Amino acid sequence: MVKDELSLNDADSLYRARNTATKCVNQSLRVVGEKLNFPFPLSFHTARHTFAVLAINDGLTMTVVSRLLGHSSTDITEKVYARLLPQTLTAQVEKLNYTFMPEELQ
Repeated sequence: MVKDELSLNDADSLYRARNTATKCVNQSLRVVGEKLNFPFPLSFHTARHTFAVLAINDGLTMTVVSRLLGHSSTDITEKVYARLLPQTLTAQVEKLNYTFMPEELQ
């Protein structure tokens, strides 16, 4: 998918080559997803989201996931993923081990 004569010093050529390769792979992933009757299209973007959600749910911090995704700040990662992870938020609050109800009502 990438030309042998591709110059690593030519930012425009690298950008075009990456986009061409990404489009090609995304087309293939879309076909695979359709054949497997997935309710959503498969793509690199879907893979990134899946990785981030699984990684955060498995205990990686937002900071680590943000850096792995190449986000410029954790704010971006938190805006996208915090709202999608209620079980992660619940688990974090449970770590506080606070009692919100009087013992006699529990």
